[in-house]
Amino acid sequence: MFPFVKDSNTIDVVQTPQQAFEAAAQFGRFTRVLSGMNINSLNITLPSFHDLGLRYRQFLEALEHGNSDRIIEVTGLVQQLKGHADIVSEYDRILQNSAFRQRVTHHDTKISNVLFDKDNKGLCVIDLDTVMPGYFISDVGDMMRTYLCPVSEEEKDFSKIEIREDFYFAIVNGYKSFMDVELTATEKQYFFMPVSL
Repeated sequence: MFPFVKDSNTIDVVQTPQQAFEAAAQFGRFTRVLSGMNINSLNITLPSFHDLGLRYRQFLEALEHGNSDRIIEVTGLVQQLKGHADIVSEYDRILQNSAFRQRVTHHDTKISNVLFDKDNKGLCVIDLDTVMPGYFISDVGDMMRTYLCPVSEEEKDFSKIEIREDFYFAIVNGYKSFMDVELTATEKQYFFMPVSL
């Protein structure tokens, strides 16, 4: 149960860079405020929820055992995804790198999980059922996935999907407004991990 926050509201789709900044700041604030908490006291509500290695293995298994007609239909996309397997390898290296710290992370950082006031300023995060130990890249990555595009993640018209660069930097700056003092130098570099497209 949560206390009722008077005059608060939620947003379904991020419409401005300022909204992205405010939401990212609230998720950064959430993790920073809980920085002294023993992460081992948290229950794992969704095991391997943001485990990229597991998701990639599931993808490969689906290619091996899935519907052959559907696999043929998306051959180009499959090859494109396989061409980015180096990201999975980099993720595995991150898990082994002591410069990456596990912290209390939200794991579901979509914009509708932030309460805003009437002036579009962030108030707090809600929906805490996915709070678990994790890495900052899980929360920031989920924000990137859901804030950078001008349409909902449920959108079926792919022509409406685009990446808004100014929203990217709003997320980075909003999150770092609280987490800059908590993140290691190595972690900060991974806001801009170079990948081949």
